Amino acid sequence: MKLAIKVVAEVRQPINKRAETKPGIVRTRAILVTFATAEDRKVVFQNRVVFKGTHWGLEEDLTKQQQEQKRASWHLFEKAKTEKKKAYWHGADLYINDTKVTA
Repeated sequence: MKLAIKVVAEVRQPINKRAETKPGIVRTRAILVTFATAEDRKVVFQNRVVFKGTHWGLEEDLTKQQQEQKRASWHLFEKAKTEKKKAYWHGADLYINDTKVTA
């Protein structure tokens, strides 16, 4: 499946840089992107399923506080999914059946 959209975005970090985590082990770094419009961002994130099974993926760039908040609520997200409830994230906020949930 091809994602047929034209997104105007600004890359905030050089793509060709690599990070050496341990001597001899090199991994690629994340590419930070700022979208031109909220609609462009929404379209891209709604279609990120096209990356399933590849080495590519999309994640929001969350602050440390948001990451901790998401980590604290993760067990609620997994429980809701196993119970076949509608569960999704909007930033670091967890929604289950369209209701915001706090840990």
